[in-house]
Amino acid sequence: MEDVSFVGYKDFYRKRKKIRKYFRSLTLRNKWRYKKYVYSNCLIKDFYKDVIWEYLIEEKNSPFRRSDNEMKNIERGAKL
Repeated sequence: MEDVSFVGYKDFYRKRKKIRKYFRSLTLRNKWRYKKYVYSNCLIKDFYKDVIWEYLIEEKNSPFRRSDNEMKNIERGAKL
C-alpha cells in the first residue's frame, strides 16, 4: 500500500497527487473510511480538513475545484 497518511496540511500538500490517485481507486466504503481518517485528525483545523476533502472529491474539470495556486496559497498559511 502506498503511503497516503499525512500529519498536517503541509504534509498533505506535498503528497496530494499521490493521495488523490489512491483515493480515486478506493471503493465507496473505503472512501467513507478515508473521510473519517481526514476528519479525525485533531492536529488539522476544520478549514484545512474541508479543503483536503473538497480536493479529494472534486472532479478534475469541476469549476469548484481549487487551482494549484490556491492550494499553494493555503499551504503557505498552514502552520503544520
